[in-house]
Amino acid sequence: MKRGFAHHFGEPFNPEHDIPSTEAFCKLMEYAKTQKPEKLLLSGDVIDYISPAAIRFLAKKLNEYGSEYIFVPGNHEGRLDKHPELIPFSHGDSVQIYNGDGFIIAGVDNSEKTVSDKQLGELEKLLMGKTPVVLLMHIPIATEMNSSEMKKFDDYYVISDKLTDKNALKFLSLVRRPDSAVKAILCGHVHGYHFSYFAEGKPQICASSGMVGFVHKFTISGT
Repeated sequence: MKRGFAHHFGEPFNPEHDIPSTEAFCKLMEYAKTQKPEKLLLSGDVIDYISPAAIRFLAKKLNEYGSEYIFVPGNHEGRLDKHPELIPFSHGDSVQIYNGDGFIIAGVDNSEKTVSDKQLGELEKLLMGKTPVVLLMHIPIATEMNSSEMKKFDDYYVISDKLTDKNALKFLSLVRRPDSAVKAILCGHVHGYHFSYFAEGKPQICASSGMVGFVHKFTISGT
Protein backbone atom coordinates (compact mmCIF):
# COMPACT_ATOMS: atom_id res chain seq x y z
CA MET A 1 0.00 0.00 0.00
CA LYS A 2 2.94 2.39 0.47
CA ARG A 3 3.44 2.69 -3.27
CA GLY A 4 -0.24 3.34 -3.74
CA PHE A 5 -0.13 6.25 -1.32
CA ALA A 6 3.09 7.68 -2.79
CA HIS A 7 1.37 10.78 -4.11
CA HIS A 8 0.54 11.86 -0.55
CA PHE A 9 4.23 12.51 -0.04
CA GLY A 10 5.05 14.25 -3.32
CA GLU A 11 4.61 14.08 -7.07
CA PRO A 12 2.87 10.91 -8.30
CA PHE A 13 5.24 8.86 -10.41
CA ASN A 14 5.59 5.78 -12.54
CA PRO A 15 8.17 3.62 -10.69
CA GLU A 16 9.45 2.01 -13.89
CA HIS A 17 10.23 5.22 -15.74
CA ASP A 18 10.27 7.77 -12.88
CA ILE A 19 8.13 10.24 -14.81
CA PRO A 20 5.63 12.92 -13.70
CA SER A 21 1.99 11.94 -13.27
CA THR A 22 0.87 13.99 -16.28
CA GLU A 23 3.23 12.07 -18.55
CA ALA A 24 2.25 8.78 -16.91
CA PHE A 25 -1.43 9.49 -17.62
CA CYS A 26 -0.67 10.33 -21.24
CA LYS A 27 1.17 7.03 -21.59
CA LEU A 28 -1.74 5.16 -20.01
CA MET A 29 -4.16 6.68 -22.51
CA GLU A 30 -1.82 5.84 -25.38
CA TYR A 31 -1.57 2.26 -24.10
CA ALA A 32 -5.36 2.04 -23.93
CA LYS A 33 -5.60 3.07 -27.58
CA THR A 34 -3.22 0.28 -28.61
CA GLN A 35 -5.35 -2.29 -26.77
CA LYS A 36 -8.54 -1.11 -28.51
CA PRO A 37 -10.97 -1.99 -25.70
CA GLU A 38 -14.66 -1.87 -26.41
CA LYS A 39 -14.85 0.60 -23.53
CA LEU A 40 -12.20 2.29 -21.41
CA LEU A 41 -13.35 2.62 -17.79
CA LEU A 42 -11.89 5.38 -15.61
CA SER A 43 -12.95 5.19 -11.96
CA GLY A 44 -11.87 8.67 -10.87
CA ASP A 45 -9.09 10.52 -9.07
CA VAL A 46 -7.19 11.21 -12.26
CA ILE A 47 -6.66 14.69 -10.80
CA ASP A 48 -4.99 14.90 -7.41
CA TYR A 49 -5.42 18.60 -6.65
CA ILE A 50 -8.23 20.35 -8.51
CA SER A 51 -7.26 23.49 -10.42
CA PRO A 52 -8.25 25.17 -13.69
CA ALA A 53 -5.06 23.84 -15.32
CA ALA A 54 -5.73 20.28 -14.10
CA ILE A 55 -9.32 20.41 -15.37
CA ARG A 56 -8.15 21.65 -18.78
CA PHE A 57 -5.56 18.86 -18.93
CA LEU A 58 -8.10 16.13 -18.13
CA ALA A 59 -10.68 17.54 -20.54
CA LYS A 60 -8.07 17.70 -23.31
CA LYS A 61 -6.92 14.10 -22.81
CA LEU A 62 -10.44 12.70 -22.65
CA ASN A 63 -11.34 14.61 -25.80
CA GLU A 64 -8.26 13.26 -27.58
CA TYR A 65 -9.11 9.67 -26.63
CA GLY A 66 -12.51 9.80 -28.27
CA SER A 67 -15.92 8.49 -27.27
CA GLU A 68 -15.20 4.92 -26.20
CA TYR A 69 -14.79 5.51 -22.48
CA ILE A 70 -16.76 6.09 -19.30
CA PHE A 71 -15.23 8.49 -16.79
CA VAL A 72 -16.68 8.86 -13.30
CA PRO A 73 -15.20 11.43 -10.91
CA GLY A 74 -13.40 10.63 -7.69
CA ASN A 75 -13.35 12.61 -4.49
CA HIS A 76 -10.33 14.56 -5.75
CA GLU A 77 -12.32 15.80 -8.75
CA GLY A 78 -15.57 16.16 -6.84
CA ARG A 79 -18.98 16.46 -8.42
CA LEU A 80 -18.56 17.38 -12.05
CA ASP A 81 -21.50 19.77 -12.08
CA LYS A 82 -19.12 22.07 -10.19
CA HIS A 83 -16.71 21.97 -13.14
CA PRO A 84 -18.58 22.89 -16.35
CA GLU A 85 -15.56 22.04 -18.52
CA LEU A 86 -15.88 18.36 -17.55
CA ILE A 87 -19.66 17.96 -17.84
CA PRO A 88 -19.51 16.98 -21.56
CA PHE A 89 -17.28 14.05 -20.61
CA SER A 90 -19.53 12.70 -17.87
CA HIS A 91 -23.04 13.57 -19.10
CA GLY A 92 -23.60 15.84 -16.12
CA ASP A 93 -25.74 14.54 -13.29
CA SER A 94 -27.14 11.51 -15.12
CA VAL A 95 -26.09 7.89 -14.76
CA GLN A 96 -23.85 7.11 -17.73
CA ILE A 97 -25.16 4.13 -19.67
CA TYR A 98 -23.31 1.82 -22.03
CA ASN A 99 -25.44 -0.90 -23.60
CA GLY A 100 -23.26 -3.92 -24.23
CA ASP A 101 -24.18 -7.29 -25.72
CA GLY A 102 -26.63 -8.52 -23.10
CA PHE A 103 -25.39 -6.27 -20.28
CA ILE A 104 -25.22 -2.64 -19.18
CA ILE A 105 -22.33 -0.68 -17.71
CA ALA A 106 -23.64 2.15 -15.54
CA GLY A 107 -21.30 4.96 -14.51
CA VAL A 108 -22.31 6.56 -11.21
CA ASP A 109 -20.98 9.73 -9.59
CA ASN A 110 -20.61 8.85 -5.90
CA SER A 111 -17.59 11.10 -5.38
CA GLU A 112 -19.15 12.65 -2.27
CA LYS A 113 -20.15 9.28 -0.72
CA THR A 114 -23.70 9.61 -1.97
CA VAL A 115 -25.68 9.86 -5.20
CA SER A 116 -27.89 12.69 -6.39
CA ASP A 117 -31.69 12.55 -6.47
CA LYS A 118 -31.59 12.31 -10.26
CA GLN A 119 -29.13 9.42 -10.27
CA LEU A 120 -31.06 7.62 -7.56
CA GLY A 121 -34.27 7.83 -9.59
CA GLU A 122 -32.51 6.51 -12.69
CA LEU A 123 -30.88 3.69 -10.73
CA GLU A 124 -34.17 2.61 -9.18
CA LYS A 125 -35.50 1.89 -12.68
CA LEU A 126 -32.27 0.43 -14.04
CA LEU A 127 -31.48 -1.93 -11.17
CA MET A 128 -34.98 -3.38 -11.08
CA GLY A 129 -34.73 -4.39 -14.74
CA LYS A 130 -33.84 -7.76 -16.24
CA THR A 131 -30.58 -6.80 -17.97
CA PRO A 132 -27.41 -7.52 -15.92
CA VAL A 133 -25.67 -4.32 -14.77
CA VAL A 134 -22.03 -3.61 -13.95
CA LEU A 135 -21.64 -0.47 -11.83
CA LEU A 136 -18.63 1.79 -12.38
CA MET A 137 -18.08 4.24 -9.54
CA HIS A 138 -15.30 5.68 -7.44
CA ILE A 139 -16.04 4.87 -3.80
CA PRO A 140 -16.67 1.19 -2.95
CA ILE A 141 -19.42 -0.02 -0.66
CA ALA A 142 -18.77 -1.73 2.65
CA THR A 143 -18.77 -5.52 2.52
CA GLU A 144 -18.18 -8.27 5.06
CA MET A 145 -14.91 -9.10 3.33
CA ASN A 146 -13.49 -5.57 3.37
CA SER A 147 -14.80 -4.43 6.76
CA SER A 148 -11.68 -5.32 8.77
CA GLU A 149 -9.32 -3.66 6.29
CA MET A 150 -11.42 -0.52 5.91
CA LYS A 151 -11.89 -0.18 9.66
CA LYS A 152 -8.38 1.22 10.08
CA PHE A 153 -9.37 4.07 7.75
CA ASP A 154 -12.40 4.92 9.92
CA ASP A 155 -14.79 4.16 7.07
CA TYR A 156 -13.40 7.03 4.98
CA TYR A 157 -12.92 4.64 2.08
CA VAL A 158 -16.38 3.09 1.82
CA ILE A 159 -20.07 3.85 1.63
CA SER A 160 -21.55 2.04 4.61
CA ASP A 161 -24.67 1.75 6.75
CA LYS A 162 -23.01 4.12 9.24
CA LEU A 163 -23.75 7.06 6.95
CA THR A 164 -26.74 9.27 7.69
CA ASP A 165 -27.25 10.50 4.12
CA LYS A 166 -30.62 9.20 2.95
CA ASN A 167 -29.64 8.84 -0.69
CA ALA A 168 -26.49 6.91 0.21
CA LEU A 169 -28.51 4.47 2.31
CA LYS A 170 -31.12 4.06 -0.44
CA PHE A 171 -28.32 3.42 -2.92
CA LEU A 172 -26.86 0.70 -0.69
CA SER A 173 -30.26 -0.92 -0.33
CA LEU A 174 -30.84 -0.90 -4.10
CA VAL A 175 -27.48 -2.47 -4.87
CA ARG A 176 -27.73 -5.13 -2.17
CA ARG A 177 -31.29 -6.27 -2.89
CA PRO A 178 -31.42 -9.97 -3.82
CA ASP A 179 -33.32 -9.12 -7.01
CA SER A 180 -31.03 -6.24 -7.99
CA ALA A 181 -29.72 -6.34 -11.56
CA VAL A 182 -26.23 -5.40 -10.35
CA LYS A 183 -23.87 -8.31 -10.99
CA ALA A 184 -20.53 -6.59 -10.30
CA ILE A 185 -19.03 -3.30 -9.10
CA LEU A 186 -15.84 -1.74 -10.47
CA CYS A 187 -14.41 1.09 -8.40
CA GLY A 188 -11.26 2.85 -7.19
CA HIS A 189 -10.52 5.13 -4.22
CA VAL A 190 -8.54 2.71 -2.04
CA HIS A 191 -5.18 3.35 -3.77
CA GLY A 192 -4.61 -0.32 -4.55
CA TYR A 193 -6.25 -3.54 -5.73
CA HIS A 194 -8.93 -4.97 -3.46
CA PHE A 195 -11.42 -7.76 -4.14
CA SER A 196 -14.52 -8.60 -2.13
CA TYR A 197 -18.13 -9.70 -2.58
CA PHE A 198 -20.90 -7.19 -1.89
CA ALA A 199 -23.51 -9.96 -2.15
CA GLU A 200 -23.39 -13.69 -2.71
CA GLY A 201 -21.50 -14.38 -5.93
CA LYS A 202 -21.34 -10.67 -6.83
CA PRO A 203 -17.80 -9.22 -6.87
CA GLN A 204 -16.62 -5.73 -6.09
CA ILE A 205 -13.21 -4.95 -7.60
CA CYS A 206 -11.23 -1.89 -6.55
CA ALA A 207 -8.68 -1.03 -9.21
CA SER A 208 -4.94 -0.81 -8.77
CA SER A 209 -3.36 2.59 -9.38
CA GLY A 210 -2.79 3.28 -13.05
CA MET A 211 -0.30 6.00 -12.18
CA VAL A 212 2.13 3.41 -10.87
CA GLY A 213 1.76 1.19 -13.89
CA PHE A 214 -1.21 -1.11 -13.29
CA VAL A 215 -4.26 -1.66 -15.49
CA HIS A 216 -7.09 -4.20 -15.42
CA LYS A 217 -8.61 -5.92 -18.44
CA PHE A 218 -12.09 -7.41 -18.11
CA THR A 219 -14.21 -9.51 -20.42
CA ILE A 220 -17.86 -8.82 -19.65
CA SER A 221 -20.59 -11.03 -21.04
CA GLY A 222 -24.32 -10.93 -20.62
CA THR A 223 -24.59 -14.71 -20.78
